[in-house]
Amino acid sequence: MLLISFLPFLLKFLGYEYFPSAQWVTDSYLLSLVTGLVLAGLFLAAGARFVYKRPKRGRDNTPYLIILPFVGYALGRFIVLVSIPMIITFVSGYQIAHVFTISKADDLPSGKCIYPISLKELPWFYDTLCYIPEDLRKRMAPGHKIVLAGSGTRMGVFVTTLGGFYGEPSP
Repeated sequence: MLLISFLPFLLKFLGYEYFPSAQWVTDSYLLSLVTGLVLAGLFLAAGARFVYKRPKRGRDNTPYLIILPFVGYALGRFIVLVSIPMIITFVSGYQIAHVFTISKADDLPSGKCIYPISLKELPWFYDTLCYIPEDLRKRMAPGHKIVLAGSGTRMGVFVTTLGGFYGEPSP
């Protein structure tokens, strides 16, 4: 389970630009919520068993029990929203294009992400598209639609081509 959850981070680190589709994020909300809550409960139960079965050696291990449900919840949501669709897309992807809405086109460079734009309705860490040419970025505004094409499924896309953008910015 941990390998499945860290695979997207590894692929992003290796330079694969993956974006789950906004439709998938919306459609799988309830499933990701339930999975997150179940994993939060499992992490809490496993943590409580581990903490209270071990003999104390000078420190209280109870604070770990406060953190574990949050980690389990985030991991469960991430597995459903990003990991599973990414693996399916990686294995059985075909040429596809998805349309995303720009939420911010004037972000400052951060880390390795130069000339970023932010996209709406996507999970954290997968809501930023990097390396957009500055002249193109200057013409983009919140509310514009951008087309990202590449190998993918209805769940998401590994971006290889920027298909352009269109629309009037929202007020």
